Amino acid sequence: VFAVYRNQQITLPTRLPPNYEGHKDVSVWSPFVYGNSVPIAPFLATSLQQDQNAGLVLIHIKIDGRVRWKVGTWTSGRYHLWVNCPAYISTSKNNNNNNNNNNNN
Repeated sequence: VFAVYRNQQITLPTRLPPNYEGHKDVSVWSPFVYGNSVPIAPFLATSLQQDQNAGLVLIHIKIDGRVRWKVGTWTSGRYHLWVNCPAYISTSKNNNNNNNNNNNN
């Protein structure tokens, strides 16, 4: 699992633990993705700062892994899993919706 900003990886990859998923089971993972020392292009640093100042940053959380499944005694081969989840991250100091606050005046 890692985060991408404008097509450049901005966090170190975080490994998810191997997991067995039984019939109708649900698993929730909460990995920490961070990138304190990950170098990024200078123009991306400028864009990221502008988006942070605007209060909203679009990043993509990506998962690159393998899955296999079992039916009875048969186990499948490994299949590639690629997931891309866009996420808008609010960076504003005020978490209230400004539009709602302005409508109350």
